Amino acid sequence: MAEEFLTVELHNEFAKRIDEAENRQDHRISDLEQNFKVVQDLVISTKELALSMETMAKELEKQGACLRELEYKPVKRWELVVTSVMTGIIGALLGMVMKGLLP
Repeated sequence: MAEEFLTVELHNEFAKRIDEAENRQDHRISDLEQNFKVVQDLVISTKELALSMETMAKELEKQGACLRELEYKPVKRWELVVTSVMTGIIGALLGMVMKGLLP
């Protein structure tokens, strides 16, 4: 069995290349971790934005219902006024007919 030995220079070159490869990998892993953190922050922000939009949509729906109610209030009031005036005119005419002032 023949034993093969590496020279010190060859061993040092091999160790140097391994260290360089590890440094490159460490740098890439660090970049990936930073990118992952950015993606996590985006996911959280998107979730918060979705919740905020959902809340705003519900509030907008409530405001729409209130607005419709406010829009119909004058219409209802005007209908009440017209009904009251018509009732008064019809009542006056009937009263005049009953008294004999109108044929």
